[in-house]
Amino acid sequence: MLFLIVLGGMYSGLFTSTESAAIGALAALLMLVAENRREGFRTLMTNFRQALYDTSTTTAMVFMIIVGSALLSAFFIAAKVPESITEGVSGIGLPPTLTMALLLLCLIPLGMVLESLSILVISVPILLPIALEFGFDPIWLGIVIVKLIEIGMVTPPVGINCFVVAGISNVRSETVFKGILPFFFIDVAITALLFAVPAVVLFLPSLVQT
Repeated sequence: MLFLIVLGGMYSGLFTSTESAAIGALAALLMLVAENRREGFRTLMTNFRQALYDTSTTTAMVFMIIVGSALLSAFFIAAKVPESITEGVSGIGLPPTLTMALLLLCLIPLGMVLESLSILVISVPILLPIALEFGFDPIWLGIVIVKLIEIGMVTPPVGINCFVVAGISNVRSETVFKGILPFFFIDVAITALLFAVPAVVLFLPSLVQT
């Protein structure tokens, strides 16, 4: 239901992608009320308070990770690590597709140690001009960047998303990393397909644009 409400509302034009987050949260709250309507008001409020507590706990944990990632991101920028990577890869004189692939692969190790917003702040100003110069579509670039960042964020040794899941579910981080392994290889294969065949990425946006 949440999937249909959020994506259906976005593609029908009822609300924007930013507004969809609030609409999804409201729909989840209404579902909570509907599921507990027969249990009485006290049970409903107990579940509501527990939901708020779980949300605040997860949010605090994620923000602590973001703060640490922001500090590391500031260090990388001050040390001019992104510029060094770009100059090194671009100066090799490889074909545009291979050059773009090498630059995008750098996002995976960044995703191992940084939070996604920090990676976007670092990488997009560097990758976008190069991609446009080589003739790549910016929508395709955005999707591939997000996929690679998410792959990096479930990759050891850090794998921020795995630690978040471990903290929420009270499961050992080693167990989470083992459980995510099959999905990791599937995601790598899907990302390789998206890179090799940009039409897979651009098909749905082309329908929305028209």
